[in-house]
Amino acid sequence: MPKLLFNRPREFIEDRLKKVDLVCVDLDKCLFPFFSQTFVGICMCLETLVNPFQWKYLSQLLRGARFIVPATIKNLLGGRRSNNDCFMDKYEEVMCGVPVSLIRRHSRCLHNFLCPYSLRFLKTFADRKTPVAILSLSIQPILQVLEEKIGFIECIGNKVELNKNSATFYRYGMNRMKYGKDKLESLKDLMKNYRAKTPLIIGHSKDEMPMVEYSRKLTGLSIGINPEDNLLNGFDVVLKSLSWSPLLQLVEF
Repeated sequence: MPKLLFNRPREFIEDRLKKVDLVCVDLDKCLFPFFSQTFVGICMCLETLVNPFQWKYLSQLLRGARFIVPATIKNLLGGRRSNNDCFMDKYEEVMCGVPVSLIRRHSRCLHNFLCPYSLRFLKTFADRKTPVAILSLSIQPILQVLEEKIGFIECIGNKVELNKNSATFYRYGMNRMKYGKDKLESLKDLMKNYRAKTPLIIGHSKDEMPMVEYSRKLTGLSIGINPEDNLLNGFDVVLKSLSWSPLLQLVEF
């Protein structure tokens, strides 16, 4: 099976990619092959097991692991997807009181596990002064570290509120980014800010489809990264590979 599938003529895709003036990419199971908050949570849990100074957080992190890990595995294996509200409510319950510094510390290696050649692909746009943004349901403390590490990407996700008088997690901020309609509003804001007319949307799930459909009404494009079978025809280009190297042939001349 070819690694690149085209739902529009290849010549059209290559020509339109030259005109892209904004790139919006999802993080989880797209740019990053797993779930960022789960990955960071597992790293935090491992530290609490061996660091006596963190033992007071161990019970709540393990309680969260009993819910998050099975649900994540089920999702990865193609089972029924858990409701985003359910995930967020459980995450909020588990993380309440955990220092944001601990979250940030275990986010510092995340950029090392992004899909091979993904940053090289995105940097081809950044090098020609095209804004590149991650639109993610993940939390800002994680995304801020990723933004700092990568350097050329703007990261937009869910803000968090801190407990009073301490730099610890309290709850998600107002106006959660939960579903595709929320991402679409963020896309519209970015397009307005950058005066963009030809967005490239890179995603994998139904949460990106409102952006994909909106971009198609304009002059934009979309790339699906290992999307579910029922979404294969929804993207202009589909990548069936963990490595993004096949996409480089579309933008490196």
